Amino acid sequence: MKKTNRGVIAAGLCLLVYFLNELLLLIGSLRMYHTLVSDTRLSVQALEAANLSFAPTLISSAVRVLIYLLLVLYCFFLNRSKAGGWLFALAFLLEATRCGRMFVDNISNGFVNMDTVCLALMLVFCLAMALLKAVRSKLIWGLGGIALGIYLLLTIADAVADIGTIIRNQPIASFPWWLQIVTWGLALCRIAGFFLLWRQEKPVPPESTPE
Repeated sequence: MKKTNRGVIAAGLCLLVYFLNELLLLIGSLRMYHTLVSDTRLSVQALEAANLSFAPTLISSAVRVLIYLLLVLYCFFLNRSKAGGWLFALAFLLEATRCGRMFVDNISNGFVNMDTVCLALMLVFCLAMALLKAVRSKLIWGLGGIALGIYLLLTIADAVADIGTIIRNQPIASFPWWLQIVTWGLALCRIAGFFLLWRQEKPVPPESTPE
């Protein structure tokens, strides 16, 4: 049985923070949905509208929770087993599917902006990570690293732009500044976890056996 690498454990800690946030968001959405549908004053039409409105949000949130649960389980328990590799690939395939769907939605609605570019980069990274378990290719590994690196740079640039906006509009800001810092911290936890997992997946050439 392989010994768990410290980098994998560090990745698990980063992704655990992000998983807990996603879990809290899902619980919050479920509570809001329960409160809404429990209102006896709602008409049948209003109840159907509420179901249609909440269903995409709940499904998307549940998928995110599943993705990061799989990655956390991989980092802390399953990376030493053969089944862990399949769950690792499944998690990144689910994340790639989610990013791909949002990317297509943005393009279809004419939203070609930094968020759309970031979705495309994350799609490339997740596909590369999913493939690395089966195809130990330095090209795929390098492509995933480049996509993640550019994604990080764009995230930092977006955060710097947000800081300027907050400073200019602080007197009329509709949200506390610390909430934005928490959002940035969670995003960095996710990127850090992905980076540590990517580094661990670097293809290593087989050792030559002496004749």
